Amino acid sequence: MIRNAIVGGVSGLTVALVLLAVPAAASTIPVDISGIANESWSLFIGGNTIPTGNQMYNGVPFDIPSGSDNGWFAFNGSSPATVTLNIGVANVTTVYTLMDTIWGQPGPASYVSLTFTGSNGAIFTDPLYGNSDIRDFNAPSYYTNSINNTSTINAWTGPNYSMSGCFLNAPCHHRLDEQIITLPAAFATQTLTSLTILDTGNDNFQRSFLAALTVNTAGPASPAPEPSTLTLFGLAAPLVMTARRCAKRRRAVSPDISQK
Repeated sequence: MIRNAIVGGVSGLTVALVLLAVPAAASTIPVDISGIANESWSLFIGGNTIPTGNQMYNGVPFDIPSGSDNGWFAFNGSSPATVTLNIGVANVTTVYTLMDTIWGQPGPASYVSLTFTGSNGAIFTDPLYGNSDIRDFNAPSYYTNSINNTSTINAWTGPNYSMSGCFLNAPCHHRLDEQIITLPAAFATQTLTSLTILDTGNDNFQRSFLAALTVNTAGPASPAPEPSTLTLFGLAAPLVMTARRCAKRRRAVSPDISQK
């Protein structure tokens, strides 16, 4: 019984020390934006081709609102238009958005920006530039057609909903683009409380929309073991080895002792 107690206690201690050394796993979390959604895809010709619900684009899961409203649209508000989405996820390192524009305008000026706020003072504003970070969702477009294909990549391209009528009378389809936003290091140790979108465009002059948002967390950094913990681990290892040797000798002398 003494041997069992020693082995059990030391083994439990070893497991606990190992668990202390394992960092928290990263996770990718789609954020529900239905609370700020204010317009339906049905507003647009061919809107029935645009996806809703749980989707996977470029290995990232997204949740596009599937109710009566499918996204937040700036043109449904004043100029400038703004909205704040409450997030409340800790240790966020990367944000993925599905955003495009209507009546998009090319740089060098930016007409839409994303401001991220942390729980302990972190703040970061990311301006989006037409024909680089954001473009028209209708393709091909009379307005903006290009993205940089690094921090903004295409997420979804829909089927043709019309065989003519778009730019140069080409067949028309819709598209959704994915922005990949790396947050400053300070956010990795705080809670990402909110995102505020500011759109300074106007009807017939770039209005943006948000269809979905997903965050990626790295988890808190694993702290270095305290000196006392290292000492305890050093003491535990020899005890485990001694207990194992004793167990082997007892089995060699009396093979059926465990049955008594």
